[in-house]
Amino acid sequence: EYRGVFEQYCIDHDIQIRRSCPYEHWQNGLVERANRTVKEMSRTLLHDSQLPLCFWPYAVNTAAYLNNRLATQSLSCTPYEKFYGASPDCSNLRLFGSVCYAHIDKKLRSTFAYTAKQCIFVGYCSQSSSYLVYDPTSRRVYSRRSVRFIQDWQSSCPAARLKSAPVSAAVPGDDNALAPVVDRSLVCDATLA
Repeated sequence: EYRGVFEQYCIDHDIQIRRSCPYEHWQNGLVERANRTVKEMSRTLLHDSQLPLCFWPYAVNTAAYLNNRLATQSLSCTPYEKFYGASPDCSNLRLFGSVCYAHIDKKLRSTFAYTAKQCIFVGYCSQSSSYLVYDPTSRRVYSRRSVRFIQDWQSSCPAARLKSAPVSAAVPGDDNALAPVVDRSLVCDATLA
């Protein structure tokens, strides 16, 4: 598993790599437990938000993002704090699957057009300090910084408004006012009732 640049980094810094036997996952207990924690968190995020299973990559990324900002018993601080040497800013944390309104820039809309588009929050962007939002009308995920959230814990699930949830990248020249995050497609045939 540990080959290339990472293996060379370990050699350069006198870090010993222990390899486990193939198909003997019990030999690598700490990593397996960490993976299980992220998997269980992402499953909970998906079920709580009632989003279709095609959003599992966003749930896993969000679970890892949250897990790195939670204090652990073994470190007595957060993994983020241990890695960066500073406490994480948790003021940007939002409810996965909540309704949000992504701002549309003046340059991308007409004078009397809507100033925001209703979306669903599906995670945090890894390249910038922005949010990942899903637009049900275009069926695309976008990275937006100017977002207003509607986080009513008692309201009906925002995902129930979705008819289907295939996710794809925006086409250049599209009249959609939001810029796409990445050029990856997730095909999802799930339909919500």
